[in-house]
Amino acid sequence: MIIFWLTAAGILALDLITKYLVSSGMELYSSITLIPGVFNLTYIENDGAAWGLLAGKQFLLGAFTVIVILGILGYVIKKKDQLPKLELVSFAMIVGGGLGNLIGRIIDGKVIDFMHTSILIVIRPQLMKKNLIILFIAVIMNW
Repeated sequence: MIIFWLTAAGILALDLITKYLVSSGMELYSSITLIPGVFNLTYIENDGAAWGLLAGKQFLLGAFTVIVILGILGYVIKKKDQLPKLELVSFAMIVGGGLGNLIGRIIDGKVIDFMHTSILIVIRPQLMKKNLIILFIAVIMNW
C-alpha cells in the first residue's frame, strides 16, 4: 500500500507545483511550443470538466470528484492484497490528479490546464493534461 500513498502524494505535489509554475510564469492563453506541431504548453483556466463541459458547475464537479476518490480509496483498501502494483499506481495517479483538481476548484473555482497536443483528434482542438493522464492510465490498466 505504501506505493499507492507515495504515488498519490507525488502526483498531487507534481500537479500543484506545475500548475503554480504555469499560472505564475505564463500569461493566460499564452503558449510555448516544445515540439512544433505536436506538443505545446498552453495556459488555460477551466471552470468545467474535460473540454469545458459542465462549466460553472463547481459544486457538482467537486462532489463527483470526492465520490470518485472515496470510491477508489474504498476499493483499493478492500482489495489491497489482490491488486497488482501497476493497478495500484494507476489508481494512485487518478487520486493524486483528482485531489489536485479538487484543490483548484475549492480555492480558485477552476482548474489550470496547460498540456496541449495536436497528435490526437478530439472534439475540441486541445487535449489537456488530465485527459492525457486518463488515457495513459486506461492504456496501462488494459495492457
